[in-house]
Amino acid sequence: MTGRLRQRLRWAQALAGDGTFAPAADKPDETWLDAQLTRHEGARATALQRLNIALAELDNAPIGTLHAWCSRIQRQFPFAAGARFEPARIASGEALNAQLALDVRRVLASPQDADGQALASAWGERKPPNAQEIAMLLAPGNAVLPVAAPAPAPVRWAGILRAALDDRFHHPRNRGLQKTWRAIADFLDAGDGDLPEFDELLRTRDKNYSGFLPKASQSQPAIVAAIDIGRDLHDHLATLHSHREQAAWSAMQQWLRARKQAEQLRSDQRTFDDLIGDVHAALVAESASGERSLADAAHAAWPVALVDEFQDTDGIQYDILDRIHRGVDGRPRGRLLMIGDPKQAIYRFRGGDIHAYQRAAAGVDAPDRIHLRVNQRSSRAYVDALNVFYAATGEALDARGGGSGIAYEPVEASGRREGGYLPAGGALQIRVASGLANDADSRRRAAPSRKPQCARRSHRSGPLCRGCVGAAPAAPPASSVRASRCAGRGQLAFACRPGSASTTAEYRVASPATTRLGRPCTSTGMSPASVTRLRR
Repeated sequence: MTGRLRQRLRWAQALAGDGTFAPAADKPDETWLDAQLTRHEGARATALQRLNIALAELDNAPIGTLHAWCSRIQRQFPFAAGARFEPARIASGEALNAQLALDVRRVLASPQDADGQALASAWGERKPPNAQEIAMLLAPGNAVLPVAAPAPAPVRWAGILRAALDDRFHHPRNRGLQKTWRAIADFLDAGDGDLPEFDELLRTRDKNYSGFLPKASQSQPAIVAAIDIGRDLHDHLATLHSHREQAAWSAMQQWLRARKQAEQLRSDQRTFDDLIGDVHAALVAESASGERSLADAAHAAWPVALVDEFQDTDGIQYDILDRIHRGVDGRPRGRLLMIGDPKQAIYRFRGGDIHAYQRAAAGVDAPDRIHLRVNQRSSRAYVDALNVFYAATGEALDARGGGSGIAYEPVEASGRREGGYLPAGGALQIRVASGLANDADSRRRAAPSRKPQCARRSHRSGPLCRGCVGAAPAAPPASSVRASRCAGRGQLAFACRPGSASTTAEYRVASPATTRLGRPCTSTGMSPASVTRLRR
């Protein structure tokens, strides 16, 4: 990292010192640098001075994670950060969460004190949280939001449901709705207790009674009255369910925080997440009191911060950076450089928050944004193929209904990765086998009476092997075939290497084999080939 930064600083220094420098239109970094050098009279001299200082002081710049930076803040400014002069030992957060998961199980099974009994009462019969869920509950900034309890249900609802329970109104072979209405009526009469299942109410809410109510019953006054309250009844129970769930998780979060704090005091330990949380708490506290001693001290020490892979940060981490690099008037100060790509956000399971990235990006003025549209790592053919693929299939990268607005943007290849990158035998190509059986009955009829076993010791048990389908080439195939049960209009795609003697055999063998057997075979001794089920 230090070497790459030094190289870029020297690049900028050389261009800033070149009086004939003219930026290339297709290079956004040169365009941005030129804008800084020509912003006002004397800007070039100021930029050169800053670049010279940056090169001279680069080796003194802390390079590491945000956790390590927060630890350094506490060591250098203990008074402002409210930290100890002798810091606690840093311990593994994963080990602590695993221990807490065991403690929770013991307490829920046999509470020994008032706190444990209160937790067991609030948690009920729910499954104890695992270590990953505990990590999310204890992550800095995470809070279980309360849901207000709904108003008491109208007394008449229970009577309306009971009037619709007559056996004559319900389908003799499917009394699921009848059972649901009875359970809900009992719950409403009791006024408390475990919530009954109420998913079946979605059918009445959406006016879908197929299989539950004979057509003649749907016009009965008692049935009509029960159906009319179905939407309000479902919403009432759903809100009550959310209220109870959030209350239970809030009780669990409070108990875990207290238990974690007690354990850390006993062992004099802190976790990496604690470093983030402690610095953030100190910044928030001083801001509330009108002081900025910690933010000002940290900014004076590090007026410029460069955050790589910014899409993997969370809201608390971004808030720390923002508070330090923003003045008392709310305007940015110094320089906070954020480098990220929302398409590469992969650490949501560890608390990474893509919305924090989007909030940060939205707060940057257009002149200070640089869009990197040149791929430096891939060949032109690969980049062109991706551009064509997303142009044909749609550029949105959200899961359905995600709404984040993250989309694929066409890029160009730099040309630095041409040649010398392909494996022996050429690139993988996609082959499509058509005409495969798509329904369960056809697959059952085509299945052999006795499942063949793979003859190769290197293969895991599975039918789609050469030893199982009757093809036995003299040499191992260039790629193994991983197949899945066909689920889309008789289409199966699998990858194979062109130019090998086994390519045609693989293609010919895979189609009837997957039709007959429909189970995967993988090889532990060969390079895997991708298999994708296609739908048309």
